[in-house]
Amino acid sequence: MTTQFYKNKINRVLLLLFFLIAACAQKLEPEQSCNFVQNGQLQRVSWKGRVPVTLTISSSVPEEFHESIRLAASEWNYRLGRFMFDVRTGGDVGGSPAKDGQSVIYWINNWESGKELEQARTTIFWKGTFISEADIRINARDFAYSVTDVAEPSRVDFESLLVHELGHVLGLQHVEVGKGSVMEAQLAHGTERRVPGNVDLESLKCEY
Repeated sequence: MTTQFYKNKINRVLLLLFFLIAACAQKLEPEQSCNFVQNGQLQRVSWKGRVPVTLTISSSVPEEFHESIRLAASEWNYRLGRFMFDVRTGGDVGGSPAKDGQSVIYWINNWESGKELEQARTTIFWKGTFISEADIRINARDFAYSVTDVAEPSRVDFESLLVHELGHVLGLQHVEVGKGSVMEAQLAHGTERRVPGNVDLESLKCEY
């Protein structure tokens, strides 16, 4: 057998070892969820240390709601003792949600049929365990919102809704009713839920 034959055989063996090592390196131990969204390997997904998250308010959001968005972001910043959100207005963000590397809050008037009970929706995009983008859609077709100091009985309290959605932006999932969390799935009309609970803050300590 020629020297070239042995070289080719060694190269094939080395290449196989490389792929085996790479495959093994990707196998991570599952993590405790801490109420976070998890990837396919049961690792928590979050922004890790890349905060504050820059959130842009789309021009589609009426100006009367901007202050409630800022107050909701400030509540997370205050409770966590860190600058978690940087809320901005303007910028070239487009009029509809898109996977474009920008995290944006949108006011949606043409909500999907069959989703009438959904007050808002936050979509996060991640690679591995790192969130790269989070978009919030507000259902402006099926709900009326209040921005008053005390929530109006016939409307959804907008600041409470945004505190909830910003929890999703950070990577949190819904929790069961009765745990004192802002991440309960439903927000009843006239209900104020503006302050993250201890369960929310403890969850976030796992990542932030």
